[in-house]
Amino acid sequence: LLEEEGISYEFRHDEESGKETLVLHDGNGAYEPLANIDGAADVPCIENEPEQANVESIQNFEWLRRMTSTAVLRRDFDWTTPSDLLTEPADGEDDRGRVRRVYIHGQRRYINDDLSERSKDAQEAALSRGQRARGRSNVSVMRPGLRFSLTNHDRSDLLREYLIVDVVHRGADRHTSTSGVIEGGYHNEFECIPVDVVARPERRTARPTVRGPQTATVTGASGDEICTDEHGRIRVQFHWEEQPKYDDTSSCWVRCAQSWAGPSWGAQFIPRVGMEVVVEFLDGNPDRPLVTGCVYNGNNPPPFALPDHKTQSGWRTNSSPGGGGSNELRFEDA
Repeated sequence: LLEEEGISYEFRHDEESGKETLVLHDGNGAYEPLANIDGAADVPCIENEPEQANVESIQNFEWLRRMTSTAVLRRDFDWTTPSDLLTEPADGEDDRGRVRRVYIHGQRRYINDDLSERSKDAQEAALSRGQRARGRSNVSVMRPGLRFSLTNHDRSDLLREYLIVDVVHRGADRHTSTSGVIEGGYHNEFECIPVDVVARPERRTARPTVRGPQTATVTGASGDEICTDEHGRIRVQFHWEEQPKYDDTSSCWVRCAQSWAGPSWGAQFIPRVGMEVVVEFLDGNPDRPLVTGCVYNGNNPPPFALPDHKTQSGWRTNSSPGGGGSNELRFEDA
């Protein structure tokens, strides 16, 4: 869910209370500075100076280059405006002016139009993976979600503020080996990004999918025999729900497939409350249900008794409200 929303997170530890707090970030403005032994957020880079081995510092720091996309184009289809293919680009290029664009289709929401935000999030996620530095240090308070300023490095272009995104801590008890050498100690390996690069998670977790169709019961408000909207959508109650309601809040509005569907012409058969319908999910997406048909069951037998009238085909409607009447079209092929 956080990957889908483009939200990063960190855990903050309170030594006094012993509690951990989960903090969610939609930008880099609220990350706290690292505080070393001296209480400062500046961390010097000290390489090849054994006499300063006990100073909290970075012993190795290097800039990484990863080939990533620089631009994103997202498109999606909205059935409420089918003539307009929704397109949201997030343009960008690398420091050499080269554009590497990726194309993503789908994943837009209907209620909250977030296609533009998702394009930007995908671009920033690629940028945060492509612009990173890694290093080795003995600063034990390092953890993801802290900012620090690098000092005393040979490359002036690396002397800037960074946000830690990954840390691996390694430690061992100090002891004297058989040769008399003191072994053990502590160090960590970390990765960080410039603080002006937004920390966005990449989409790595597979989206939940629905495998195959399901059946459900058509529902509506109390007393309704037909519950629909201007698009011919219905509400359903899935059989697996632990606390079913069987009312007009049982599900979102669900579109229904028809045999014909033109502009103000075609077929119109609205599944009615109590019918059992077949529900499929477009691309397996649980947020995209679609009713594709109705099935008979023990409460709803076929209109023409079977197998006695197996040569008959047709339709029989039911007057609403209350029933008691019908319209019928029947073919006898005997």
